[in-house]
Amino acid sequence: MSHIECWDWRYRIAFEQTLRSKVDVASKTTRHSLPSRIMEELFDFFVNHLSVGQMISYCCDEAGDTDSAINAAIDVEPLYTPEFLARKYYSRVSKAKRLKSQQKDALNSIIKKSTETNFINHHREIFEPIFGADLDRLLRHSQATLKPQISDKSILDRNLLELTEEIIDELLNTTPAPLRGLPEIIPDFEIVIAKDPGFAEYWPRSLTGNDMDQLIVYDNPNQIGYQNLRATIGHEVLGHGFFYNLIERIRPEFFDHGAFALVEGWATWCEWATCDADLRDHLRSAKCQSLKLFDCVNPDEIQDQIKARTSGSGYTKDVSESSIENFFQYPGMGLSYTLGALWFEDRFKSSSPRVFFEAMRQREWGDFFSAW
Repeated sequence: MSHIECWDWRYRIAFEQTLRSKVDVASKTTRHSLPSRIMEELFDFFVNHLSVGQMISYCCDEAGDTDSAINAAIDVEPLYTPEFLARKYYSRVSKAKRLKSQQKDALNSIIKKSTETNFINHHREIFEPIFGADLDRLLRHSQATLKPQISDKSILDRNLLELTEEIIDELLNTTPAPLRGLPEIIPDFEIVIAKDPGFAEYWPRSLTGNDMDQLIVYDNPNQIGYQNLRATIGHEVLGHGFFYNLIERIRPEFFDHGAFALVEGWATWCEWATCDADLRDHLRSAKCQSLKLFDCVNPDEIQDQIKARTSGSGYTKDVSESSIENFFQYPGMGLSYTLGALWFEDRFKSSSPRVFFEAMRQREWGDFFSAW
């Protein structure tokens, strides 16, 4: 059994040489030709494109080998960085107490180079191997009309832990029809409320080394209402809770924790299946609208559209800026949620989650949709 346990390896292997070697070795254990080719193409792309955002986080916040990372990154083409992000990165480097003056100079040089790099939209390079002939069909969903956001019930006066427990109990006991049977495979998990940016995260013990899985729900102004929180918890618990415990039970020969279209696409489909109809229509159409940027080559237009979409959904400037960073510095991550969910939506018109995952017992688990 071979697993790639680093969930964000795609954005690290350009500068983390030890991780690069581990991913390279694990990728070569795939037995079937098409998954093997997909892993090879993904590896070759990401090892040659530097995520400056991930590099800055690694050097400023992690106890890694900064000199080795800088030396590895110097000759790699950096991904384009918008000016507002570059200013944030310069500030982080300036304030990082663990960095020496020479290291700061090197990082600032990499940031500067990334602002001068011509923007190239790499999404087609990333997703064509993953989805193959299905990709253009999935992209046609970008023509979907944006449905209005619902008038959601405020949760500002509620205890977020109690509300989260109430929603989980309701979802597990009145599971929507498409998801019947999933709660039987969801393990016990700890609930943590954190006053940080974000919505929620589900961390399996296989990634953290903790005794239990953990659901983190973030307490901030972007928790905009009851139905939206319910959809988020459906994504995390019915989506990720089921998925990761199934991995523990099946123990597939190969599993890539960084297979975003598989892991997050499945969870996003669960999120849509959890919602009431009006919210589902809005969330789905908003994801489909994001596909309009799939081939866009104008970085200013991309930023303007992301700002309009996030503010139109009621989110703060922080969400807008993090979404823009995600698009430019973590290519493929955000659109994996959408494309993976749409692929599952089409598959489950003629099958079911139970049938799909039963067949997966004999397969390698990664972003291998074109092999299925």
